[in-house]
Amino acid sequence: MPFTTGTNRAALDHIFQKAVWAQPGDIEIALTTTTPAADGTNVTEPVGNGYARIATVPGEWTRTGNDMANNVRQDFPQATGSWGTIVGFVLYDSTDGTTVVGFGALTANQPVASGQQPYFDVGDLVCRYL
Repeated sequence: MPFTTGTNRAALDHIFQKAVWAQPGDIEIALTTTTPAADGTNVTEPVGNGYARIATVPGEWTRTGNDMANNVRQDFPQATGSWGTIVGFVLYDSTDGTTVVGFGALTANQPVASGQQPYFDVGDLVCRYL
């Protein structure tokens, strides 16, 4: 999963003491029907039909080596109508709910119809640094 250009810039500014990197809020997981751009734009979340982001807390993420992954299953609400075809996920800083910190593609596009409840199993959401 790549981080956005804004996240990468904030890390560089912090490392080279150009700015203090403020502690982000908790991470929210969102779904998208479009492929996000590197700058965090081009995100199209489903609207209505029971859709809501998933709020996570730090304890739901574990670092192993170069990976940070979800250590609990993350369940979205049950769809009450179509959410469209989901192509990826987006991680938001919950401080303002608008700052995309990272994103990733699903291994296969997933149409979500009424009655379905999308989820990410333990270890499905992996953030990696090199």
